[in-house]
Parts: sequence; structure tokens; C-alpha cells
Amino acid sequence: MKKSKITVLLVFVLFAGNVFAQNVIKEFFIKTDDRKDEANYLQCTPEDGVLVFHTTIPGLDFVIKNAPDRLKNKKPEFDATRNRYVLCVQKTDPEKDLLGTSKYQISITCNNFKDTLLMVENVNPGNAQHFRISPKDKAEITVLGDSLPLQGATVQVNLKDGNGQRIRSFDLKSNDKGFCEITIPDNAQSADLIIRHTNYDDVISINNVKPGADRQSVNLTRRKALEKKFHFGIGGGVNLSSQISDSWLYEEDKTLYTGFSAGLLCEYKFGKVVSFQSGLLFARKGATGKAYTSDRYSDTQTGNNISDVLVKNTMVLDYLELPLNLVFNIPVGDYTDLFIGAGYYFAYGINGKLKFEPSKNGYSFDDEEENVFSGKNKFLNPFDQGINCMLGIRIAQGGFIRASYEWSLDNIADSRGEGMATFKNNCLYLQLGFYF
Repeated sequence: MKKSKITVLLVFVLFAGNVFAQNVIKEFFIKTDDRKDEANYLQCTPEDGVLVFHTTIPGLDFVIKNAPDRLKNKKPEFDATRNRYVLCVQKTDPEKDLLGTSKYQISITCNNFKDTLLMVENVNPGNAQHFRISPKDKAEITVLGDSLPLQGATVQVNLKDGNGQRIRSFDLKSNDKGFCEITIPDNAQSADLIIRHTNYDDVISINNVKPGADRQSVNLTRRKALEKKFHFGIGGGVNLSSQISDSWLYEEDKTLYTGFSAGLLCEYKFGKVVSFQSGLLFARKGATGKAYTSDRYSDTQTGNNISDVLVKNTMVLDYLELPLNLVFNIPVGDYTDLFIGAGYYFAYGINGKLKFEPSKNGYSFDDEEENVFSGKNKFLNPFDQGINCMLGIRIAQGGFIRASYEWSLDNIADSRGEGMATFKNNCLYLQLGFYF
């Protein structure tokens, strides 16, 4: 008989414990939210004051304790799309409250939650006040990407006890509004969070997040615009070039020539650090100098040969170039990479001109020879090749600025013209560009 009573008592205790466990009374945290109006509240009239309660808890009931019977108010429905309730309220006593300002005591109830009373003041027609409701065992975080809600961010939650020791870890994902709700159980005092996203290099840590704390917001900005293995870009800028030459064209006052470059770029990334860059560029190179004319030049007015007249000349050389570079990318900040590279280039001259001043010391003569890469005036070979190096800065969104230098390894002088045995191009590039 005693054994039977003990068994019944044990079953009753287990049943009661199970029922109690399923009906644990929780509490709310209710905090004001300083967000701006997200949309028009069509269910309210211009004369209504608007109270917006942001929460993920369905089944909440709102009762205005001190509202007169004439206050027209429909029970708000839970907007699962925006995770909110919208409560439309009117003036408590319009005959006395000329400014339209009212105070309300709002009771918020829900199954398995302790009733909570909220006092709301300064309810003005046409204006909205925002509140956030969350259980006391919850913490909330909003993840943004470039200041916009970011879906699919990974929030690593490391629960800690009162001594700061880790209890366990788990991962959560932010929803389409960037929102993530974190449950911190009774055996944990706080949580350390690590937030990351596959499209961003940022890794943000938040320590000692406690249940019921104000919602925190993080913004990821270091976008992995260059994370794709292969991508294209554009670039261009100015360049300063000169030639190593023994030509009579540069007997005096040899100076740098200012040209430009522009073209298409491509890059293949082997990883976060090493990449291979190439492209197809148009580059205008050249040099200027002064030289004494030879008797091959004639006075266009008299037809007589002229020589030993010092004239200024300009060499303009247009190339199509194919660079081949190995590049190392080094992070130097949250949003910036330093890159350094070196490699080889191939070039082909598509057009070249040698220009002279049209008149000097009373003489006039032909002011241009065209094309120095081919035909009767050829004195340069069109093919060129050499080595180059580069140094630049790239931001996370894809833009870059770089400086590079080319040394020609080919002597492109043609023995048929202009009395030269050596002609090599050197060029300094300053470029801006963007990788998509």
C-alpha cells in the first residue's frame, strides 16, 4: 500500500513539474525606440495619435486603462511582415485638451507573460511614438550593410556564466530586415557576439550583451567587391615617358613627354593576398628635344637643303600594351589594401610621329614625319617588351590609385633611319581605376 502511494505521489510531482515548466511566467522589457516613421499608418486617421510597438511576440493584447467609452480603438493585429503592432488612439478629452495632448495607461498582456503596465505621454494627433517589446531573456541586434538592412549575416553567440566562462556557442542568421533575436537562458549571464557576412571583410565583436539590453546596431562597410575569383575593371591616367637613345634628335634639351593611358583591366585572385593582373591598354609615349637639322631637310620656300639649324622636335608614340603582373595585396586598414606587384609587358606600336617646329630662323620645312613604325619614314620597330613594377592603394568598394614604371628591354631602333643605334622606352604611369 505504501509503495502504491509513493508511486502516485511521484507521478503527480512529475506531472505538476511538467505543467509548471510549460507555463513559466516571463516578463517584458519595454523601451522607447527613437526610429523614424517607416511608413504611413493607413489604419489611423490624421486625428489619431499613433503608438507603434516593435516586437517578435505574437498574441499581445493592449488595453487602455483610463480611456473613456467614446474612445474608438480597434484591437491591433500583429503585422508579421514588419514585426509590429500599430495602436491608433484619440484625445482622451477633446473638450478640455485643446492642444491634443493626452496621457494613457496601457496594459500589455500575453499568455505566459506577466502583465505589464506602460504609461505613455505626449500623444499628439498625426505623430507616432515607437516602442520595443522583448522578453527579458532576449537580446536583439540589427545588422546593416552599408547602412542598409543586411540579410544572412552570421551572428556567433558565445554564452557566458557569471564568472565570464563560456558555456556554449551557436550561430544565428539575420533576417531580411537585418534583425536577429538572441535567447540568453537562465544559466547564462551574458553573451559575446561575433558578426560577419560572406560579402564583407568586416568582423565585428560585441562583448557582454545582456538580456533585455537596448537593441544594438552594427554596420558592415568593408564590402568584398573583389572577392570574386575573376573580375574586370577600367583604368586610365597620365604618364611621363622618355627614351634612352643616341639619336641626333636629342642633342640638346631632352625633356619628358606627358601622355596618357586608358584601357580594360582584368584580375584573377588566387586568394586574399595573391592575384594576377592583366589587361589591354592604349598608351601614348614620347619625348621632346632639340637637334640640328641634317641636309635631308629642305626649305619648303626655296627648295634648298638646310642643315645645322637648331629646332625643337617631339616624338609621339602610340602603343597597345599587354601587361602581365603578379600582385600582393596587404590590408592596411579596415577599408583599404596596399598592393605591390611586378611583371612583364608586351607592346606594339600602332602609330608614331616625329614633329618639328614649323619655322625657325627664317626657314620653313616639313613639320612632320609619319609613320615612324612603317613605310619610308620608318626608323623604329613596332614591337617592344620589358619589365614593370607597381604600387597602389585599393579601397574595399573596388576603386584604386596606382603608380607603375616600365623599363624597355628591347632596342627598337631601326638601322635605316635617323642615325641611331639605340632607342628604348621608359615610362612612369599614374592611374585611377575601378574593379567591378
